[in-house]
Amino acid sequence: MKGIPMLNVDEIEMIPGLLEYISPSGLPGSRDRPYDGQVHTDLGERGRTEVRGLTMRDLRDCFMRACFLSSGLPESEWPASIYKLPWATMDPVAISQNLTCEVERMMGIFPNVPQLNVEP
Repeated sequence: MKGIPMLNVDEIEMIPGLLEYISPSGLPGSRDRPYDGQVHTDLGERGRTEVRGLTMRDLRDCFMRACFLSSGLPESEWPASIYKLPWATMDPVAISQNLTCEVERMMGIFPNVPQLNVEP
């Protein structure tokens, strides 16, 4: 078994920039920007899927569930209010990713990813 590789200071300082490149966290750009992320992400081909058959309340419910799922708490420990979630330790990108999955579940298309072709 290989050990965990040690990073030098220069490599550690590059991590936030690499993460930002992989999954931009700023305000979204124009709607006509390309879907050039990894195919299984909402910035790639998966993100091209149009949302259909859901109401605004359905989207709200998906968002609320995504927040609870992103809390890191087991479902049995979810608080009664979204305002009591541990927001200081939650990852907003995780909320976005969970939102995509919850919308797909409600649309009945989860997981909406390309089929894996495995060659023997």
